[in-house]
Amino acid sequence: MAEDAELKALLALGIRRERVLLPFFLLGSGIALAAFLLGESLVPRALAQGQDLLRRQVLERPRALLAPGATFQDARGRVVYVGEVRGEAIGKLRVLSREEVLLAEKGRFQGGVLRVEEGLRVTYEGDRPRTLTRFRRGELVLKDLTFEPCRTRRTACPSSS
Repeated sequence: MAEDAELKALLALGIRRERVLLPFFLLGSGIALAAFLLGESLVPRALAQGQDLLRRQVLERPRALLAPGATFQDARGRVVYVGEVRGEAIGKLRVLSREEVLLAEKGRFQGGVLRVEEGLRVTYEGDRPRTLTRFRRGELVLKDLTFEPCRTRRTACPSSS
């Protein structure tokens, strides 16, 4: 309106400035209200549903995201490192937390649970090892599964071939 002086012409005809600008204000307010309502209701719900769907798919078929060197967290917040991937089985697993370290030779996913076999559990009290235990089988619940296959952009992801 400023380039061709439409506002000046309308004001010269006796039309009040508020009457000219009111439609623009109402349109802007309507768009802002619609964006706010979408941002507070529909978008977060859709994002949560998408994340839930992705989480369920990963728990059902985690092999698609695994490669040697991949790390993820289990439901208790422990970091799980995958050393080997052989078909549907994984091996040379390391489960790390402040209080304990689990070393397992074999593992496989089954219904949201990582089943580990033939391993060693070391618990710590401060800096010193407290107990050292061998185990045949164990389970790690994978309620919230998040993967970080590549730590930095400079490091190439290993191929899973």
